[in-house]
Amino acid sequence: MKKITLLISGLVLSTIVSTTSAQQLPNNGFEDGWVDCNPWTSNGTTKVGKTPTSWTISNVAGYKAGIWFGKTQVGEATSGYESTNAVKLYNSANSIAKNQIVPGYVTTGTTWSTADTSGGNADGGTFGGISFSYKPDAVSFCYTRSHSDNST
Repeated sequence: MKKITLLISGLVLSTIVSTTSAQQLPNNGFEDGWVDCNPWTSNGTTKVGKTPTSWTISNVAGYKAGIWFGKTQVGEATSGYESTNAVKLYNSANSIAKNQIVPGYVTTGTTWSTADTSGGNADGGTFGGISFSYKPDAVSFCYTRSHSDNST
């Protein structure tokens, strides 16, 4: 009987410890205030829309030639499922090079993009972000997918 009680106590204690040490993402419900979105560029940064605090939407700053050209916004705030805020993401053609489609995503890192003035050699990605101390055991979220009538 003593061994069974000890075993049950150990299981309960390990469950409590594992759930209390679970790593949480910052502002995981996007309910904190939204701030200026400043994607990185080699010419410095420039504001392109808003982004949730502790997150970055993959908006594109464009390039600077006296003023910023090619800014492209691919995300915005919207109402969430049983919450005030959610992130609405969409793929969008670059405002200058219409054949360059900018993918919409949200990250905890810093987004960047590059292309020559004709829109060629386009590339982009993310650096930095959050260090995870172990592999996450679960990810959950709500989403809505929509597309135009001519999409496949």
